[in-house]
Amino acid sequence: MRAAFERKWFFWFAFFVAWLACAAFGMPASARGYRILFPFCSQDKCTDGARPTGVIAGPSGNFYGMAYPGGANNSGVIFELKRMAKGAYSESVLYDFCSAADCSDGLLPVGSLIRDTAGNLYGTTYEGGAHGPGEVFELMRKDRRWELKILYSFCSQANCMDGKFPYSGLTYAGAQSGAPYDGVSPLFGTTNQGGTGGGAVGGGVAYELQPGIHRWTEQVLYSFCVSQFCGDGTSPEAPLIVDNAGNLYGTTPYGGGNTDGLGPGTVFELSPADNGWSETVLHSFCVEENCEDGAVPFGGVAMDASGDLIGFTDAGGLLCADADHGPCGVVYSVVPNGVAPQYTVLHTFGENGRADDGANPEGSPVLDARGDIFGTTFFGGAGHDGGVLFKLSGSRLRVLHTFCVTPDDGCQPTEIIRDTSGHIFGTTVFGGTRDDNGVAYELAP
Repeated sequence: MRAAFERKWFFWFAFFVAWLACAAFGMPASARGYRILFPFCSQDKCTDGARPTGVIAGPSGNFYGMAYPGGANNSGVIFELKRMAKGAYSESVLYDFCSAADCSDGLLPVGSLIRDTAGNLYGTTYEGGAHGPGEVFELMRKDRRWELKILYSFCSQANCMDGKFPYSGLTYAGAQSGAPYDGVSPLFGTTNQGGTGGGAVGGGVAYELQPGIHRWTEQVLYSFCVSQFCGDGTSPEAPLIVDNAGNLYGTTPYGGGNTDGLGPGTVFELSPADNGWSETVLHSFCVEENCEDGAVPFGGVAMDASGDLIGFTDAGGLLCADADHGPCGVVYSVVPNGVAPQYTVLHTFGENGRADDGANPEGSPVLDARGDIFGTTFFGGAGHDGGVLFKLSGSRLRVLHTFCVTPDDGCQPTEIIRDTSGHIFGTTVFGGTRDDNGVAYELAP
């Protein structure tokens, strides 16, 4: 009996010592301010959704987002995280995609939602809709129920000249300020394929959706890959932003003037004119040797108070210690001053040779009033390779949280939002307590 007790005591003592070591060396400095709001796939067969793509804030501390797969039809869901007593959260599914025949209501939701002043939600699905390759939808609150309305189904034109497969969410004038959508202004977005550009499937489009009395109408503002070797960029995957003058800014992960069309991407500006919209490539990546200026920007850009664009690249920069990830990526800025935009690398990930500061950022930056830059990386982090949440102040990068320290913590973070008190909210694609299907989390300052 005593021997068994001593063995058990020794086990717990060893466990405690190991835990202290992790706390001292492996756990992020933010561990005390980090908490899980909801682990996805908490319900049988993941009817609550799995692998969320981000959240947006709603009234009363609630959050809304989309997840794929999961749901009643395993085709994705729109969910709400409702704040309960003592800061706990409960999840409810507002809509199950593929509830209509042939998934005409959409499947595979992507990107982030936007919310209007009446509390209605808008977003896109990569597939489904009336013709198959995606749609734009509105989820409207009707008394105590939610109803989905398709605003536009892509491939409505011959040869999908109107675009197909929207890979990102929507934006509108004023979105950068945090103001909700007014419900009557145009919405803007991109598709990954379709349009009049080169290639068998088209290089994608930037589009405008205008609400009307009876229906919404789409206008293609620009078709990508119309220049030789896709020097204008191809296959956009990130959301657009709108400045005060009505210009649109975004990225393409492929194409550009320094490539044969296979990569490594561009930052672009679309400007309205009397005879339509014109595109200016603000930067073609891989200008420097070994793409030290960055390559493959999967995420979009944000605009700071000076009008400069801030973004991330998934590749380029320095080679990660783990060669499976390739180059670690960079944080960059672009001054969009007409024909001679100024491009600067603000931070190169993996500078310590171990990618403790993260590797392969993919989302769009979040900026605070001081101009500090917040974001996540999909890989990297001290010893865990589950990604990090970081803050870049000038030339100093600080890791706020290292993911995947434990599997329940969440791994591979996606888009984030930040409230006025400095709290950061986001999701991870993997990790969590149930079958590695991601979590929603909060990081308090």
